[in-house]
Amino acid sequence: MLDLETTQQGGVLKIGAVLGDMQYLRIGQFDLHAALTELDRFAAGAACVVGHNLVRHDLAMLAEKDPNLALLRLPVVDTLFLSPICFPENPYHRLVKDYKLVSESLNDPVADARLAGVLLGEEIQSLRGMAQAAADVFRCLRFLLCHGDGAESHVTEGMKLVFQATEGLDAPTGEEGRSLLSALVGQMACRTSGNFLSETDFSTDEARWALAYVLTWLRVSGADSVLPPWVRLHNRLVVPVVSRLRDVPCDDPACEYCSSVHNPEAQLKRFFAFDAFRPTPEDANGGSLQRRIVLAGMRNESHLAVMPTGGGKSLCFQLPALVRSFRRGQLTIVVSPLQALMKDQVDGLVRRTGMQNVAALYGLLTSPERAEVLRGVRMGGIALLYVAPEQLRSRAFRNALLQREIGCWVLDEAHCLSKWGHDFRPDYLYVGRFIREVAKEQGGALPAITCFTATAKKDVIAEIVDYFRRETGTELIRYEGGVERDNLTF
Repeated sequence: MLDLETTQQGGVLKIGAVLGDMQYLRIGQFDLHAALTELDRFAAGAACVVGHNLVRHDLAMLAEKDPNLALLRLPVVDTLFLSPICFPENPYHRLVKDYKLVSESLNDPVADARLAGVLLGEEIQSLRGMAQAAADVFRCLRFLLCHGDGAESHVTEGMKLVFQATEGLDAPTGEEGRSLLSALVGQMACRTSGNFLSETDFSTDEARWALAYVLTWLRVSGADSVLPPWVRLHNRLVVPVVSRLRDVPCDDPACEYCSSVHNPEAQLKRFFAFDAFRPTPEDANGGSLQRRIVLAGMRNESHLAVMPTGGGKSLCFQLPALVRSFRRGQLTIVVSPLQALMKDQVDGLVRRTGMQNVAALYGLLTSPERAEVLRGVRMGGIALLYVAPEQLRSRAFRNALLQREIGCWVLDEAHCLSKWGHDFRPDYLYVGRFIREVAKEQGGALPAITCFTATAKKDVIAEIVDYFRRETGTELIRYEGGVERDNLTF
């Protein structure tokens, strides 16, 4: 087991390693070349190198300092890579905190090296349990992670040792493995899209690990588990694969997933126990405008909806938010100006749906209440979050958002973006920039943006549309439900 403590400038501060009952430690002022030579001799009897964030940090650093080290040619077991596969469910694993191991000893590389060994033992135990309870999933993982070659073959050789230690079933052959993977994924996602897995290129470690992450996450999706942000950030294939499997509806009536999850009526019944959408106001074809807007949200289309008060406006963004969370574990953020309205909508959702994955963040919360909301955002326990526009200035809020994949930004009472609302809530002018900056920091495309209001003249609508076109490059499709308020009486 190996762990390094380094500086941001690339210097090595501490070296810690454990081999059986022996340990190696260098701290303080030491000659790096001599220390690495000693470390190489210390590791001479090792069968593999084990560590947490080993590939991208420790081994990369050692290769930069001395590419001729013999230990760089050993099989590699990175416990960070394995953690989302072995512990995909929230709260994930007690030892893992994003990239870091939770160590009782501050900056002690020997203690962290031992902790990585403990984590590896628990990961092997988890795989053994999977081999008993979900044999086909175990065999698919062995197929994906133990049959690679190329520049990263040391990782594949390390995975072979891990799976040998599980004493589980052998991996299927190439064609059998592809067919088994497609069948498993087809049970948890779009069956038609799942067929593309049989033609996927399995020649790179990145592709095989992406499929392994997707397969294990699909088994726990629909609750409050989300893929760790580093998985999405460092494996560029994960998001496209899971999006293709779960976000794009197919036309096959025999596909149970698409027939249910992409069906607005089925999801309306599931989450709200309503049999049908409101018939009025009507869309251009005489159908329910509410249904049309919900369908646009479920398809991640950006739009601006003008709906009369009492026309079911809130459901138009609440239902797609709950569906996004079920499909991908994505977070939907609603920017709203009124604290009483936010609290009322959160309480109403909990009361009607029984779901506890909605919350609001505003100035009247106590410090413990605010901390609990932010924790829920980071860990995936919140699917729909209401925030006051002033919260966009909070560094803690921004950091929490960076841990989640954001599916949609909703601007409720969107007329506040208009010139007449600037004096009322000037922080609304920061919304577009904030959305753009967060998307850039996450390294992905801009999420959908939807705006809702019951009060908007033509010049206000034009200003809102121009604002998001200018700030984010987003074009908003317009849905207008008229200005009649037949449901209101004096």
